[in-house]
Amino acid sequence: MVIAAAAFVSTAALWWIYFWPPHHEAIRSFGSSLRYGYVHYFVFAAAGALSAGIEVEIDVLTGRAVLDGTGASFTVAIPVAVFVLGIWWIAVKDNAGRLVNTVVPLGALVVLLDPVIPNPYNLIATAGVLVLMVVVLELRPPVERRTPLRRKVSGNPAEPHGRPNGRPAKG
Repeated sequence: MVIAAAAFVSTAALWWIYFWPPHHEAIRSFGSSLRYGYVHYFVFAAAGALSAGIEVEIDVLTGRAVLDGTGASFTVAIPVAVFVLGIWWIAVKDNAGRLVNTVVPLGALVVLLDPVIPNPYNLIATAGVLVLMVVVLELRPPVERRTPLRRKVSGNPAEPHGRPNGRPAKG
């Protein structure tokens, strides 16, 4: 029951982290669209690997696994860290303040230390770190982007600032 609760809380926290930033603002250029799209391969692979890792943890606790507890713990810790770091890199970091941009990647690295904790307490620790990240995200909502999404461009390239003489309008 402890594993089920920790897995549920971890999955819900990952969902919360994923949908916290405004994803529609993550794509600003061709390069950012490639980054956003290709990093999602790793994010979605990590989400799938997490469920397999939880199954490995259950097998270790029931004595049906070949892996030891530490190896099994990495089957959960690595996917969680990859998921969190991937979402942080493509969507969170540009929409967050300093606290969030410290807590989220640091939390992902702390999750990688969870395998030193014996089973099933490592799953509880992972869930706890993820809940802490969600609390910080909720206390610190997304901030205005540091860079504008689009520049206002004149319809005629010979007329910068949309004016025939090339000077911005006074006002």
